[in-house]
Amino acid sequence: MNKDDDGDFEKIGVVKKYFSRIYTVIKPDIRERIDDLNIPDKKKKKLRKEIAFLSEEKQYEYLDELSNDNEGIEEFE
Repeated sequence: MNKDDDGDFEKIGVVKKYFSRIYTVIKPDIRERIDDLNIPDKKKKKLRKEIAFLSEEKQYEYLDELSNDNEGIEEFE
């Protein structure tokens, strides 16, 4: 922010985007499933970021599909 700003954070795009998103916490069992995947740690981190915005149910579905679909896992390699 520069000195001309009046502190109205709602006008700052990044802040607006941050507060408009719905965040979910990744449950420990989902984290474990990600850790058990045979992909590099960097890719696991990317996967965690990707599924963080999904509902818990969708997170499970996503991981089930990845586990059953070799092509899906290769996408992260």
